[in-house]
Amino acid sequence: MTSIPVPDVLAWSSDPSNPVGAEYMILEKCPGRQLHTVWGEMDELRRFELVKTIADFDGQLASTEFPVNGSLYLRTFGPQNSVAFNTSKDPQGVFCIGPVFNDSWLGGINSTRETEMEAGPWSDLCAFGLARARQGAWHVKNTEYLGARGPHFGSPDSHLQLLEVAIKFIPVLAATPLLQRYGRPTLWHTDLHMGNMFVSEKDLTKIVSVIDWQFISILPRFTQARWPEFLTPPEGYETGPIEPQLPADFEEMDPDEQAYEVSQKDQALQAKCYEVALGRCHRDSYLALTGIHDTIRRLFVLCERTYKDGIVPLRDCLIELSCNWEQIGLTGRPPLTLSKEELATHEV
Repeated sequence: MTSIPVPDVLAWSSDPSNPVGAEYMILEKCPGRQLHTVWGEMDELRRFELVKTIADFDGQLASTEFPVNGSLYLRTFGPQNSVAFNTSKDPQGVFCIGPVFNDSWLGGINSTRETEMEAGPWSDLCAFGLARARQGAWHVKNTEYLGARGPHFGSPDSHLQLLEVAIKFIPVLAATPLLQRYGRPTLWHTDLHMGNMFVSEKDLTKIVSVIDWQFISILPRFTQARWPEFLTPPEGYETGPIEPQLPADFEEMDPDEQAYEVSQKDQALQAKCYEVALGRCHRDSYLALTGIHDTIRRLFVLCERTYKDGIVPLRDCLIELSCNWEQIGLTGRPPLTLSKEELATHEV
């Protein structure tokens, strides 16, 4: 399906009752060197060449069409509610898409009857978003220490009330043309850092292995598309055909300030290289990355996390959506508007 190099699986078991007493996977030893050990040896041109390869890999993953959101399974081991691929994509019938499995929501074989209901697979963006909010409510109800985190964190009741507000937003957002286009099920490596990539000893621009796929899922494209961790743009970065520049007063800065600004420009240039390369490899992923307001993306992420993050981030997100609906690029009207008094209370 792609040309992304991955290590061969030598042995595996998903059954914790096996003789080892735990689930396991044994991979072949990766050739080459981890990227973080050689990045400092690479000049700008070689770094750019490697960044283009990463963007091409992401584009290949994003080009693969999937019928629903969820996690990949071998069909012979997939849960009962799994969804098969189109035969043209998987003519041998090897794979299927089933419930998500990650570190905060144990779907699939490790799910309980209660968590299985919200684990997917999901046929559309609305179903995915509502499940995330209900996952968040489940965590609130089943996290014992939540009420002891202080008033700024929010009481369990306030978390649940806010999640009910989010549930009103999600169907409206999911129905907008913007998210209908950029909410299609997409596979993406969401933890692509230098420790997860190995490069050739002879050619540092050639990636010879990519690892750490265990929590990778198929989810709406605008929630997946992202810069790799080490290519994250610096503060003030502008997307689009804008070349990063040093500040106008660079010559008046002291040496330490100049060194900092040079490093920021270098980081911005690497991020720009990835952005441009992704635009050439897979335009819809590029537009999902650069054209979807981060507030929309955060809503679909934060709903499940209030028990970790507290009430403020999600409340900020909902207020920003309500107050800037049209500016964010959404059509229609928000499902909730806040009075000046309510906004003042939130600011306090």
